[in-house]
Amino acid sequence: MTIASTPGKVLVTGANGFIAVWLVQRLLQKGYIVRGTVRSEKKAVHLRELFKSYGEKLELVVVEDITKEGAFDEAVKGMDLVEHTSSPFHHRVSHPDELIGPAVKGTVGILESIKKHAPSVKRVVITSSMAAVLDSFGKNNSPITRYDESSWNNSVIEYVEKKGTDSEPPYWYFASKTLAEKAAWDFVEKNKSEIKFDIVVLNPPYVWGPTLAEINSSADLNESLSMLHTFLIKTDSTPDFPTDPSGWVDVRDVAEAHVLAAETPAAGGNRFIISGGSYHWQEILDTANAVKPQLIHNLVKGNPGTGKDISASLVFDTAKAERVLGIKFHTLDQTIADILADWKQKGFAA
Repeated sequence: MTIASTPGKVLVTGANGFIAVWLVQRLLQKGYIVRGTVRSEKKAVHLRELFKSYGEKLELVVVEDITKEGAFDEAVKGMDLVEHTSSPFHHRVSHPDELIGPAVKGTVGILESIKKHAPSVKRVVITSSMAAVLDSFGKNNSPITRYDESSWNNSVIEYVEKKGTDSEPPYWYFASKTLAEKAAWDFVEKNKSEIKFDIVVLNPPYVWGPTLAEINSSADLNESLSMLHTFLIKTDSTPDFPTDPSGWVDVRDVAEAHVLAAETPAAGGNRFIISGGSYHWQEILDTANAVKPQLIHNLVKGNPGTGKDISASLVFDTAKAERVLGIKFHTLDQTIADILADWKQKGFAA
């Protein structure tokens, strides 16, 4: 498929989000004309100020409820590319459907809007998650668990459907991302004879990095950064650390992956794992404490030197993303150092 030439017109949904602000900046830097959706006019103020030097190259429109039928009908008109990043990621809900519904309806809804009202759109890049890839409840007797783009988290769907509100809220999010991504692929398959666009899906694990989004205190950090802040900064009530390894990626790499996914013809019809690697929490603590000069003095130390063998047992295979997209990832040292500098500058050290 021929992708729109640079600079094209790009819609970014949820433009004030942690990942999306970096994406908007990268697109503007590359000369794209960007239309971003936000859920209220208030959420547009920070973006207009942040990117005021780009003038009319950034347009912000309000889409209050992404689950409403036809919510994106107007926003998609005249676009060449769509970057769909908008989806809930918070645990302050009382029922799984409060996460699953918006995730699925928002994803299918924007594809429907493009089909009906935006014949100019050639590609849609969707932000999914490693939550849709890893197997939450699978049994693995191998010393190393490896995931690639063929992996799906089907077990979490079965678990949440069976347990309902008796299941733990983090699994509701996992199920929402898995079901939303499956719904996107199903939509494309069912409508392939009618639509003029293809899709690319990106699957990042926990996304960390400095923030461009509007935040006034550490309490405003998104879920992934809030977790990092909770475990890194020493307080009287530092929680117990998870013992299992997990994955991470720099937010700037995720933003770059969205641009590359939109621009690379061969990316169409594929999903890509976008990950900087796996980690154990002790590795994060050791990395943060090794940053020189020492920017924050009240960091948790844990048990230095342990954890590397544990993180090595989890592998997220990024060979496909590196080969097709040509992406290169920040190192953990770089990302943690930049986060600490950002927190120091913003006064989030305590």
